Amino acid sequence: SGEMAVSLVLLLVAAVSGLDNGLVRVPWMGFSTWEVFRATTPAQNAQHSLSDTLIRETADAMVSGGFAAAGYTIVWVDDAWASRNRSPAGALVPDPARWPDGLKPVIDYVHSKGLKFGLYGDIGTATCAGFPGLQRPDGDFSRDAQQLADWGVDAFKVDGCNADVSTMDVSYPALGRALNATGRPMIYSCSWPDYERSTSLFVNFTKIRESCNSWRIFWDVQAGQYAHTQPQRFDCVAGYLEFAASGSTEQAAQFSANCPGDWRNGQHPAPVDLNAMRLAAGPGGFNDADMLPIGVNYTMSGADVVPVKAFTPTQARSAFALWVALASPLMIGADIRSMDADSRSVWLNHGLIAAHQDPLGKQGIRLRGNATAPQVWRRELAQNDLLVVVFNPDTSDSATAASAPVWSGPHPHTYTDAQCPNVGNHPGLTVDECKSLCQSMLGCDAFNFGDGCALRACPAPQLGNPTGVTSGDTSYCMTSVPPPPAPPPPVFVTVTWQELALPSGVTKASVIDLINDVPLGTLDGGVTVKLTAGESAALRVTPLPASHTAVD
Repeated sequence: SGEMAVSLVLLLVAAVSGLDNGLVRVPWMGFSTWEVFRATTPAQNAQHSLSDTLIRETADAMVSGGFAAAGYTIVWVDDAWASRNRSPAGALVPDPARWPDGLKPVIDYVHSKGLKFGLYGDIGTATCAGFPGLQRPDGDFSRDAQQLADWGVDAFKVDGCNADVSTMDVSYPALGRALNATGRPMIYSCSWPDYERSTSLFVNFTKIRESCNSWRIFWDVQAGQYAHTQPQRFDCVAGYLEFAASGSTEQAAQFSANCPGDWRNGQHPAPVDLNAMRLAAGPGGFNDADMLPIGVNYTMSGADVVPVKAFTPTQARSAFALWVALASPLMIGADIRSMDADSRSVWLNHGLIAAHQDPLGKQGIRLRGNATAPQVWRRELAQNDLLVVVFNPDTSDSATAASAPVWSGPHPHTYTDAQCPNVGNHPGLTVDECKSLCQSMLGCDAFNFGDGCALRACPAPQLGNPTGVTSGDTSYCMTSVPPPPAPPPPVFVTVTWQELALPSGVTKASVIDLINDVPLGTLDGGVTVKLTAGESAALRVTPLPASHTAVD
């Protein structure tokens, strides 16, 4: 048909017209500093801050923990690495408090471990955290590009804060040309289409692919800055799935309370061309769904270590499988140095990583389902194999707060540090805001209230018995937490070979359960999976010739 011919032409164009730097033939894999460490300085917290020490220790952990061998090869330093001002000569200056010897020695250390080093910039006048941007009055990016090359940077992520979105289709390609002109291969990660989409400008995916190796197209995934329960923390993922399946924020907007995006104040950006977005993904460039907070057990807020468990184990496995189905780059958004064993096993799932790194590089599509009904995602792999991810959305608590705990207070005295350790100070909040914040944090069950709140993690015998004497301050504590509602019953989902469009005449297929690393054998006609709320099945399906006889 005419539509098929047009799609084929677009696919062929995408396959030959990617950024001409020979990189990212499959989606890249790595680690990012932002979600946990943000802009915290060594002076605020020496162990949990963006610093020379953190990057060296993370590189060590990536090697010793098996991440590097699995394919996670980029240590990516995000915003806040630079000094607040450029040098008198106009050069970018690494913050000496974070990098006492400059960036070059730590980059060399990362390279010595067999890893690559990524850095962050912004196409505008300033980064999102207020550090120097790349925009100059003369529009020349060559000096900054050469500085990155001289340092040995291997990957460069470029944000779009404090920039004129209407000129990004000029500035981003110009920066890409400047990076290529240095002669040093650098992965170029853009945020250009996300800013265009969020302001309802036309997103030219053909041009973006010609200019970038990967590109952000939707909101940030959050570990827990807005949501108060683990089901809610999955809402950034759930919302992205709706966008990836439709190209529109209309369905994704239902998750806005727990994952604020660009639809705030009732604004809904115009949809993007879904077919063009999908076809743009392939060897040389990929749609970037953002990092995943699998394994996050704390985030930094200034000097404070804020305990928060981003995902349940079930959510973590589902998110990872779905990101693989979408052929998105895989970015670890957790502290690798202290990651728990279960989260580490998710990141190191060899069967899913093999599918992720498939040389076809095709992005998966959703065949059926939505935010409240079981979803079936299909990604084509080499040699006629398929990755099939079946996801059962958890609708029990995705858009509303969990059962509220019962609070006691105000008490006329406050908790001491010896009685109940402090887990974060937050000035300027109301009592209700303090309660909500405490409820969202792992381990918090009380707080002192004065000018805002000092959150506390109390041993059970101490709850309700504050002993401190702080004039004018009071305290509150949880006395009971209602049990969560009973989970919905599991569902059975059948996926037929006909639905997956296996080759004509094929009735049998070999199936492997990738999440559990279990061969399911040779199956006739289709496969049925049983899924609890929020659970996914990730299946590698290999069509078998009609003459095949099962031996199971």
